[in-house]
Amino acid sequence: MTPKFYCRGYRVAELRRFEGWASLALAPQDRLGDDDVAYVWDDFTVVDNPVVADAATLVAAPTDDWRAFCRTELGFEIPEGLLEDALGGS
Repeated sequence: MTPKFYCRGYRVAELRRFEGWASLALAPQDRLGDDDVAYVWDDFTVVDNPVVADAATLVAAPTDDWRAFCRTELGFEIPEGLLEDALGGS
């Protein structure tokens, strides 16, 4: 498994637009308001804080539909060249 190296923040309201959010998201998301920010990692898991080791995980088991939503609706993608740099490429 490749280590996580990139994440991007989104307002929770944007994440809740996903039709399957209620069944995909774990309980900690209930304490977040629509204007709070959550972070989608490069493996499509979601946490409430990307720099705290014990951050609450909001999405632990991403589905294909979730990945597609992130790519198409949220425009989530790893910036060009970042993956190669992280993996030691040139």
